[in-house]
Amino acid sequence: MSMNNRCNRCGVDILDDTIVCPLCNSVVKRAKDNNANSEESNAELIQTYMSRSVMYPDVEPKMRVMKFVVKLVVFLSVLIEIAMIILNRYVGKNIRWSAICGAGLAYICFTLIYSVLYNRGHRRKIMSQAVAMMILAVCIDCFIGYSGWSLEYAIPCVFIGINIAVFVLMLVHKSSFQVYLMMQLYTAVLSTILIIVMMTTNVANNMLMAWIAEGTSVLLLSGTLVFGDKKSRMELTRRFRI
Repeated sequence: MSMNNRCNRCGVDILDDTIVCPLCNSVVKRAKDNNANSEESNAELIQTYMSRSVMYPDVEPKMRVMKFVVKLVVFLSVLIEIAMIILNRYVGKNIRWSAICGAGLAYICFTLIYSVLYNRGHRRKIMSQAVAMMILAVCIDCFIGYSGWSLEYAIPCVFIGINIAVFVLMLVHKSSFQVYLMMQLYTAVLSTILIIVMMTTNVANNMLMAWIAEGTSVLLLSGTLVFGDKKSRMELTRRFRI
């Protein structure tokens, strides 16, 4: 039986009878078979997927190795942090360097667990890494004696980095640029919140980088909404049911 299934999300043709795209795990659109008089039942489709061809590599052994490596890294990180806390009581008491190292180890473990171990999309990976870096910067700033550099420079630079990454990704994926609209919206909202916090409190004084981050976020979002036209409106409708 001649089948030519297609994944609408990836835009690729799939030559075998699988019902799930091997790239994005979305359900593929099954082509109609003109030479057949009946369609396969759902049970047969599932069975076909479960026993699909060896053209797709078996990733289970690799995943088991990755899970073991992640668990080992987390376990060693806990042991290292305990040792550093004990050592910090006798060496460098005036600086909580053990807490700084602990924050760094926590960031590494988070990266391994969320970004490597789990099969997350690149958009979620970018945003999760950005949030983790902002938290790490604030923690380090507080541990060494808060001076405000995390809010004045580190977090705004993270927002600017997200905007640059989104702009490049939109250029690369021109046909599906609208999928990055929510990342732009999140960045614009978070950068606005940062501006409000800095204006209403005394946590930071220099707001130049924060205003630059806010400006680039709003500019990128506005440009996508204006030039994206129908695709941007459809994405907002799909997300917010408006």
